Amino acid sequence: MRITTAFTTAVFTALFSTVNSHSWVSQVQLVSGDGAGTLGYSRYYRGHIDDNETIKHLNPALNTYVCKDFTQGRVADSDKTTPQGTAYPILDASPGDRIALFWKDNGHVTLDSNLFKAPTATPGNVTVYGTTTERKLTLTEVVKWEKNGGKDGRLLTIAPYDDGSCAEDNQSKIALERGVDGQSKDCRMYVTIPEDVGSEKYYTLYWVWDFSMKTGTRTTEWYTSCIDIAIKDKSKAKSGGAPAKKKRELGYSAKFRVRE
Repeated sequence: MRITTAFTTAVFTALFSTVNSHSWVSQVQLVSGDGAGTLGYSRYYRGHIDDNETIKHLNPALNTYVCKDFTQGRVADSDKTTPQGTAYPILDASPGDRIALFWKDNGHVTLDSNLFKAPTATPGNVTVYGTTTERKLTLTEVVKWEKNGGKDGRLLTIAPYDDGSCAEDNQSKIALERGVDGQSKDCRMYVTIPEDVGSEKYYTLYWVWDFSMKTGTRTTEWYTSCIDIAIKDKSKAKSGGAPAKKKRELGYSAKFRVRE
């Protein structure tokens, strides 16, 4: 994946629910290892109703940052790194653990009329990258990472934005076909924490959605979420995060557009 032209818009936002909105990671969940089922949330996550994190960047250059803040372990309303003891804690995990990432369809699968106008139109793919660094990184730097890693991070996995089962509860044809009746189904993908990341540190996941082909013609549009994972020894990992019954939506994202 490569970006060859300047970004023209970048927006961080907390919540939009129409088809004109975008999407971001709502929560993550440990699906293997000690504490399986535990939930965690994105950096500075404030809950589904908060829109105070919306920031617009007009005419940015190629150095547009992939995260709003690069201090690992940040939680909402905090001026220091306090990952636990909040309503939306950071997830604890260990090397080798498998994690699910969830996001809303937000109509981009079920209602986006652009996707039905051309055979080449698609909601695109999501790529997850991992890093232990707090260095301020641009999107152009991050998307160059490969699976074998580099100085700052590595590519972990790629998956379709539409996982084949997610849909909003909006009575659309796709939603009805997918059995949505009264409750939306989140989209999801899975990543495995690398075995060589060590422990007693933060490992940040960059969730990068390429929505460039939504009309069938590349206009290049990107969204990102930044999620910190507190890497613990196996004996310590089970205590962190929130119990599964506390599932809530959604975090913030960064939006990037490129005119080509």
